[in-house]
Amino acid sequence: MKRIAVLGATGSVGLQALEVIRAFPDKFELVGLAAHTNLALLSQLVEEFNPVMVSHAPEPVSAPAMANRKAVSMEDMASHPDVDAVFIGTVGSLAGLPVTLAAIKAGKSIAMANHEVLLMAGPLLMKAARKHHASLLPVHGALSAVWQCLHGEPGPVKRVILTAQEGPTEPRSSEVGTGVMRQEARSHPSWRMGRKAGVDAKTLMSTGMQAILVSTMFGIPQHQVEVILHPEGVVRALIEYVDGSLKAVFSPPTHHLMLQYALSYPERWHSNEVPFLDLAEIGRLTFSSPDLAGYPCLASALTAGKMGGTAPTALNAADEVAVLAYLGGQIGLNKVPEVIASVLHAHSVVRRPSLDDIVQADAWAREEARRQTVV
Repeated sequence: MKRIAVLGATGSVGLQALEVIRAFPDKFELVGLAAHTNLALLSQLVEEFNPVMVSHAPEPVSAPAMANRKAVSMEDMASHPDVDAVFIGTVGSLAGLPVTLAAIKAGKSIAMANHEVLLMAGPLLMKAARKHHASLLPVHGALSAVWQCLHGEPGPVKRVILTAQEGPTEPRSSEVGTGVMRQEARSHPSWRMGRKAGVDAKTLMSTGMQAILVSTMFGIPQHQVEVILHPEGVVRALIEYVDGSLKAVFSPPTHHLMLQYALSYPERWHSNEVPFLDLAEIGRLTFSSPDLAGYPCLASALTAGKMGGTAPTALNAADEVAVLAYLGGQIGLNKVPEVIASVLHAHSVVRRPSLDDIVQADAWAREEARRQTVV
């Protein structure tokens, strides 16, 4: 059995990872659970899965399921010798960086659901993974699809085409910044996701970030990565090889299958949790090119990818601050791309950054974004 630790267990993507683990009780042993402040839900999960290790914020816990359990740090859990694979579903880059480094240095197989960490320090983390023989496995749909398309293909890649299912909500002047708009921006027709991830999906920032990570994780130059709109959401990504052939991954528009593959890799398992794709029922697949003027967050992400260095670090930090300000009612949705573009434009890029350079760039971008979101 594969011994798993799930970090960020009470978040949207963490709970979906636990659904995969429930579906295969003969394949997985859950040995560690980590959450930050949702201790009531964490206690329920501890009672259900009975893990050896638990990590949580240092508040007292009175629930019986948590009694007589010694809490450990997430870093200790991720690097523990009794853990074979780590699922990292923590929210935000600052929380995810130390634990990701700990898992890498311990040579773990890491299902990476926190893509903000890879945006913040991707090249450094990939270099460390090679050094310590760790595996960073993508969880998000398009990245997983690219990973799968590259399997067994020695030939050069001509293009990587990522698909985006949905664009931004049109801001209405009477509703900008209200709870109605915030709820609309979090909605998604197919996927369950957290509050920030819902906004990033709506603005196509998440797709732009995945375009950056294609280069980071797979070494494909940024100018060979394209984005197209695909409202049906069943073609996750396509790769065009130099002979003109296209290879694609189709799947139902759900995170479950990609989560399952990251945890089961290198095997594929049958699951009753994922419906099989009926193309005849779908009937038609449509694609179109996005107008970048109408998708300013996507445009900023693609620009940051081409700039390289610490530009993705600044982009990610600015996005985290701006989206949280929007969700908190401090700014309207239309202000989010303005803040991100402004921070990116003002950032002095370090081309080959050290970890200190990355931390400084992240801190500068956050402070600059906060300055622009103060009401």
